[in-house]
This record gives sequence, C-alpha cells and structure tokens, in this order.
Amino acid sequence: MMLSIMIILNMWRIIPAYCICVFSKSHEYIFEEFLRWSGYYRKYNNNFMQFGYLLVRIKEFRNLVAYRLGSSNRLQEGIFTLLFRPLDTLYINTKNIGRNLFIHHGFSTIISAESIGDNCWINQQVTIGNKPSGSPKIGSNVKICAGAIIVGGVSIGDYAIVGAGAVVTKDIPGGEVWAGNPAHFIKKCNLSE
Repeated sequence: MMLSIMIILNMWRIIPAYCICVFSKSHEYIFEEFLRWSGYYRKYNNNFMQFGYLLVRIKEFRNLVAYRLGSSNRLQEGIFTLLFRPLDTLYINTKNIGRNLFIHHGFSTIISAESIGDNCWINQQVTIGNKPSGSPKIGSNVKICAGAIIVGGVSIGDYAIVGAGAVVTKDIPGGEVWAGNPAHFIKKCNLSE
C-alpha cells in the first residue's frame, strides 16, 4: 500500500521520464532491460507501474536508462537526470554496451570498458578501467562478481565468470571461472545452467 502511494506521488516525474524513454532512439534497449530488471525486482503486474517502481526505487536502473538516453540524445538524458537523479557512485563510461546489462548493487562501481557484450551481470564495487595499454573488452553473458578489478587492454571471453575480489590483468578465455589476486583459472563453466 505504501509503495503504491509512493509511486502515485511520483507520477509527476514518472510520466515525463516514461515518455522520454518511449520516444528515444534507445527505447528497444531500455525496455528489454526493463523486462530483465523486472525479473529481479518485480512488484507490479502492470508494466507502467513496474517501470515507475524501478525508476523511483532502483538507482542502478536509473543510471543505465540515463546511459542509454545519453548515447543517442544528450538533451533527453539531461531532462531524465533532472527528474531521476542517478546513483552518484556508479560510473558508466563505455562507448558500446550490448543489450540487457544488469548491475546488481552498483555502489562504488566504475564501468569504463572499450565494449561490453549482451546479457552481462556486474556486481557492486567492481572496477573496469583503462591503462595506457588500453581498456578491457568484455564479451557476452559475462558475470563480474563483487569487488573484481579488471584493468588494461584485456579481453574477457563469452560466458566467463570473474570471481569476487579477482584482479584481472590478462585475458580470460570464454566459458571459464577465474578468481584470486592475481586472477587465475579455477574451473570451466557449466554452460547448460
């Protein structure tokens, strides 16, 4: 009940933000991600109310929407961020992010890769950063666990998992789990899960 009242009281900013998203060039990405995020944070069966809930309560979702809007129209991004202030400890500075990125607990997270593939998962306190050797390239269906650090011109292959607290400074092949400091091979992933 209280949640519904909160959503209703925020309609003055949900409606224009929703319209901005619908009419943006990035609307396909935004609404695909909306469906993925709703799978983890479902509160309403009505999609408009659910979208409002994500905007009001899940700041990581706001950051991703702002990123998507900014990649096609800075004015739309500016208006959106006036309506919904993003999480100020989550930085997304990547030119090319594929579909369905999920950022779980984005506190103190820096995402500064050359590219990120589709269906990736990034946890809190992750640093993906550049060095003079370049910026990381993250494949599709990659999971990066809490506290991981990935720096330099490294590549993370499709379906790889970077364990919590791992420090990655060299390439990780697809379909493998790596962890530790420095990161080392742990096991092959079970891709059927």
